[in-house]
Amino acid sequence: MDLDFFIKLNDAYWSTYDEATAYCLNDGARLAILDTTTKLNYVLALPDYDREFFIEWTFFTVLYYLVGATDEAQEDYFVWTTGNIVSRDAQFWLEFQPNNADGDQDCLTLHLSKYDDVTCTSDFQFICELV
Repeated sequence: MDLDFFIKLNDAYWSTYDEATAYCLNDGARLAILDTTTKLNYVLALPDYDREFFIEWTFFTVLYYLVGATDEAQEDYFVWTTGNIVSRDAQFWLEFQPNNADGDQDCLTLHLSKYDDVTCTSDFQFICELV
């Protein structure tokens, strides 16, 4: 499949939204814009997307990846860094999401194949997209 879409799963680095953004920029990239079903399915099909990690004697499947969208400008209105609106179609979102838990979830992650809003100052893995 040729999408002209080159991404890097950063599962070894855990960063806040701002740190992840800077990391991607330093590599000539941006946080991934998963604005089509084709791009989303491409990421979900990557062999490393759902691998397990061994942490402190317990296996975890770590599936929270920051992507390039926030609702910081207007609550409950997620926008990709390209300026395009994130679809509110239920097929893309986890059930009951976005929920802005504790009034502080303004960043978008990909979690278990769906979007989920999270706190921007918490550390997550992230996906960069070469631009």
